[in-house]
Amino acid sequence: MCVLTSSLLISFFIDVVAIGMTNTRLEHGRVKQSVIGRRGFLRWMGLVAVGSVVSRLGAASEELASSKPNIIVILTDDQGWADVGAHGQVSDIRTPQLDGLAASEVRCTAGYITAPQCSPSRAGLLTGRYQQRFGLESIPDTPLPLEQVTVAERLGGAGYTCGMVGKWHLDPNPTSAKWIAENLPEMAGKPQRQVRIPESARLAYSPAAQGFDEFFQGQMNRYWANYDLTGKDLRCHGEWVNDKRYRLDVQTEAVLAFIQRNRSKPFFLYLAYFGPHTPLEATPQYLARFVSPMPERRRHALAMMAAIDDGVGRIVAQLGEYGLEDRTLIFFTSDNGAPLKMTKPDSAVTTDPGGWDGSLNDIGQATGRPVVQALFWTERHTYRSLIGRKGPG
Repeated sequence: MCVLTSSLLISFFIDVVAIGMTNTRLEHGRVKQSVIGRRGFLRWMGLVAVGSVVSRLGAASEELASSKPNIIVILTDDQGWADVGAHGQVSDIRTPQLDGLAASEVRCTAGYITAPQCSPSRAGLLTGRYQQRFGLESIPDTPLPLEQVTVAERLGGAGYTCGMVGKWHLDPNPTSAKWIAENLPEMAGKPQRQVRIPESARLAYSPAAQGFDEFFQGQMNRYWANYDLTGKDLRCHGEWVNDKRYRLDVQTEAVLAFIQRNRSKPFFLYLAYFGPHTPLEATPQYLARFVSPMPERRRHALAMMAAIDDGVGRIVAQLGEYGLEDRTLIFFTSDNGAPLKMTKPDSAVTTDPGGWDGSLNDIGQATGRPVVQALFWTERHTYRSLIGRKGPG
């Protein structure tokens, strides 16, 4: 059996726990193989075909669906296998929040993403389908077709409030040659630097058009949002918010505001951090944690991963403050792993935005490795009693 990719695993599992098995859609009509974790659930679920899964999860999924657990999917950008301390690949990484969760919850060790590029990978994750089936195999194939049903649309129909924070990258861009030829023929054939896509055309493919009720969409400094960081409403269809502060902290704060707004009802949140992808940037708060001699680009990469780790810790802490930790499911994964570099010049961070990203995911460490992937759920009694049984195999 093939390895179940993270997008299919996440989509399938969300269907099971939040919606129930009745309408679950699986690629090729079966669960091929899940990741083998330390808990009985993943060991059991990953070794059986869909018929066995359906028979075992039928009653469990109904009970889980009726309880409507909150769901948070955290997707990082270009984070590789060596970029989490729990994997033990490098000695200078500092991710205590993720390491602690990985030690106490479920760490998936054989889950693979559906594409080595961010837009198709994100499309696969959000639709639960192999993105090749609807023609989105690379960034120039964007935007995500509006007729594709996303997990937000599925969960919205099941009574969830759905939110999106961070990098979207599923709208049209200057490389979207086919879409431009069909929708902006006056721009077709022009050099990419001369292509201008109207704001209205981009927003037609925004998270709001794909089932997300609330959004704080943006990569850095400028965000399209319908709520602010204090939790107050903005225009319901969105407005621009300028924030020059550190992008990873802003994105974390947007998540905290979303949870604060929706803590009394079931929610689904898709957090797409724009990091540790270049351009590298970090604040003194994070850089100060890495004082030993090293290339500055490496120092900045470590600081960015520390900012993400801190953000995860803040999110988990807020769930605890609101008493939501016992009914919130968190997935943590990466879009396509880290880019591999044959050379690693330590060029100036401020003048070379597209240079080495500071990653030490070398070929010997990364080849054949899955992307970073983990499943965190602290609802002990339901988790163990419903899906903790050991199955065949």
